[in-house]
Amino acid sequence: MNIHEKCYLLAGKHAFLHRFCDTGFKTKWTGFWCDGKKFLDYFAFKVNEEWLSPENCTAFEEDGATAVHFFPIKNLEVEEIIFVAEDLPALVCRLQLKNKLTAELRVDVSLEAGIGIRSMEESFSTRHYTEKFDEGKVFIFSDAGSIAFGSSIGGRRILESYYKEHYPGGEKQVCLVPGLYATGVVLGPLAVQTVDFIFVCGNTEKDLRAAFAKLIAIEEELAKKYEAYGVYEDALAYSAVDRLFKIAALNLQKCVHDSTFIAGYPWYMQVWGRDACWMAIASVDLGNFEYARSCLEFLARWQSPDGIIPNFVASTADYRSADATPLWLIALDKYVESSGDLQLLKSVEPAVLKALSWYWKSADERGFVANGSKETWMDTLDRKGVCLDVCSLWCEAIRASSSLLRLLGKDNKEMLQQHKKLKSSIEKFFWVDGFYIDNLEAGERSINAVFPLVFGISKKPVTALKVLESKEFTTSYGVSSLSRYSPNYRPDGYHTGSCWGKTTALLACAEFLNGRVEQGLYYLKVLESMSDKLCVNALPEAWNVETGSLLLLKPVGYEPAAFLQGWSAATAIICIDEYMLGIRPNAFTGTLYFYPAIADGTAIRRKRVGNDLVEILIGREDGRLNLHCSSMTGKKYKLIPVPNL
Repeated sequence: MNIHEKCYLLAGKHAFLHRFCDTGFKTKWTGFWCDGKKFLDYFAFKVNEEWLSPENCTAFEEDGATAVHFFPIKNLEVEEIIFVAEDLPALVCRLQLKNKLTAELRVDVSLEAGIGIRSMEESFSTRHYTEKFDEGKVFIFSDAGSIAFGSSIGGRRILESYYKEHYPGGEKQVCLVPGLYATGVVLGPLAVQTVDFIFVCGNTEKDLRAAFAKLIAIEEELAKKYEAYGVYEDALAYSAVDRLFKIAALNLQKCVHDSTFIAGYPWYMQVWGRDACWMAIASVDLGNFEYARSCLEFLARWQSPDGIIPNFVASTADYRSADATPLWLIALDKYVESSGDLQLLKSVEPAVLKALSWYWKSADERGFVANGSKETWMDTLDRKGVCLDVCSLWCEAIRASSSLLRLLGKDNKEMLQQHKKLKSSIEKFFWVDGFYIDNLEAGERSINAVFPLVFGISKKPVTALKVLESKEFTTSYGVSSLSRYSPNYRPDGYHTGSCWGKTTALLACAEFLNGRVEQGLYYLKVLESMSDKLCVNALPEAWNVETGSLLLLKPVGYEPAAFLQGWSAATAIICIDEYMLGIRPNAFTGTLYFYPAIADGTAIRRKRVGNDLVEILIGREDGRLNLHCSSMTGKKYKLIPVPNL
């Protein structure tokens, strides 16, 4: 790994750190962020007159929970171990100092911090700060928020504060440097000692002091971090995809924010309805029912009076989304069926009925719902009208809603009939000249053809898959979002040609669903290969389908795609769990349905069903399928192999 070109991301439920692997803070997006606001532009340590910097950082490691930078300096080996607290807006930087001498050694450590508190929307800020030094800690206050820092062994302030202009990535930033924070230790011969430096964020001094009080036991905080991230270590044993599965699971964990999910990093720090629903489905597959439940409840609380699930939620909600509402119904059905949580279903019943009422009022005689401009996941395009992806999502949502209504004790016959009608309409009106058209108005050929394939709507799935596998769509870097024969195609076009992590995983789903194992694995391997493209162990949003570059043409000009996108991770998890392994649990009936698409070999998956944890063995030898399940609680499950749709 070239540590000078790669970055990393550490996150908790309230804060995240974005930094380069060589310790650099090289863009205006690098730094320490809390609840959508940046607090630290940078920080750097000086150890015995030598700065720990990109010039002397020789190695880097990251395991999801922590990151470690290595520095061999005079008479010392130094490790900078970083983690973001899981439940607090706090960053911990642990310096591990190892004396290489057989004599006692004095080690002086200084910290320089660049305080730059600003909202995500501000390019830079020239706001005024006030300062306070108390009980060995530095407190900085502003009208946008406050930050404090100190060390586990105390320290003192030296030098005067000053405001500093700097230009990460060529863009002007202004920060306050509150002098230097100095401390030190004496190391015995060949001794090792750690010193923790702690940053906490908040609005008031009371917030900061409360956070410090909760961070007294750093080892406990670190253990909590590893507990949150370590559950994926042995969740899946299947060599073809286990690395991708683990990366995707860790990425999803990093997108957890408070009671729901943010869409991605570094600039999608809002809750986006469609993204959050994909992540809720994946959370169910991972057994994180609590995250899925709180996400579904959050979106239901923001539902519009006429039944629409929001497009995104920040301080207010935007409702210009054609797909968030059907995705919410799909995610809710998935959650209820896997968890057995009827209580939640009953509590959100009004939201379900409002969403369905909106559909019935909006659907035409074919069952189609038209969308407005820029309301689909391709929200930079004017795809106004009847779009294939939206209709396919509503088809699956109607099927899901029939199950939800049945569990609520309501008549679901009309929903079943509508599902059948909508499925037929999609085939009749969208299948043109041997492939699906993108929408009924423009008629483009696009990656949105994957949606009727994923949901088992298509009557000619293999024909459609062969088109998507051909050079019209597929390159060595994945699958284009638009036909490469279209006059609007650009390999670096954001929604007009680039490859997306989400649709790459969905295409793999369709391949597995139709028994095309090798082709499904091909697309998952493409996705895995992108996981270190810019940010280590991170699945990006989209990339140039012909070069793999994350630099894409957007309406604002060229800009890198997000380096970690939640729905890229979510759809990879869904693909592996539901389509490759083919596991569909029903907590109400105690049934595990299977339609795996694996080659010869054995996969072992530890999975949560209701309040139980089950270990599932799926094997195939000479074409014969072997299934075995063992329950943590001793419960007996019905194992039912189901043919691929």
